[in-house]
Amino acid sequence: MPCDPVPRAGLPVKKHGGGPGGWIEGDPFPVFASVECGPGGEFMAQAQGIARARLEAGEQCAVEKHVWGVLQAEGGRSIGTPDLARPLLHALGEMDAWLARERGGVGVIHVPAELVGFLSGPSPLVWDAARGRVRTRLGSSVVFGACYDMRQRPDGKDAKPGEATVFVSGPLVVRRSPVQSYDGLDRVTNDAAGVAERVYAVAVDCPAAWMTVKVSCAC
Repeated sequence: MPCDPVPRAGLPVKKHGGGPGGWIEGDPFPVFASVECGPGGEFMAQAQGIARARLEAGEQCAVEKHVWGVLQAEGGRSIGTPDLARPLLHALGEMDAWLARERGGVGVIHVPAELVGFLSGPSPLVWDAARGRVRTRLGSSVVFGACYDMRQRPDGKDAKPGEATVFVSGPLVVRRSPVQSYDGLDRVTNDAAGVAERVYAVAVDCPAAWMTVKVSCAC
């Protein structure tokens, strides 16, 4: 008669499924630009083109502000003690390690563009100029946002002078519609206008977390 199986040390007798997890979604939001002018000349023929050029110049900043707002809302977990800022290069390593523990892989590190100069010299980053990508040595993407607010912290405080806020998250997916443009004439004021817009949806895979880093050359 075979013996009853003996549970191995440290392993549960009964396995429990972890469930499928939550949905990863992004709410759509519009980004638009416009131009308005009195009648005359060739304005009506150029209005849509001017509006499109303004949209192209400003839409990245609008999307970065939206992403930063999503991270502020979802990145409630801090790595380390928020009021004890870590050196920037050390923080990058800690975020990579956090991603390995929490996700079992790589993700995205969101860095305000003001800090790019502190990472341009010898650093743990891999700069792929041909593809326009920056990664850590472990493979996480590093994105620099000119419209990321480095002073804003998700705990409601502002970063102290000489410090900044950096986020880490799962993969980031951005979808956008084609540009729609149109023009029109206000028959009351006789002013003409052109508008260009498109709809974006940004999904940030969880989890997300943040750190306070030191802003200095002594990285």
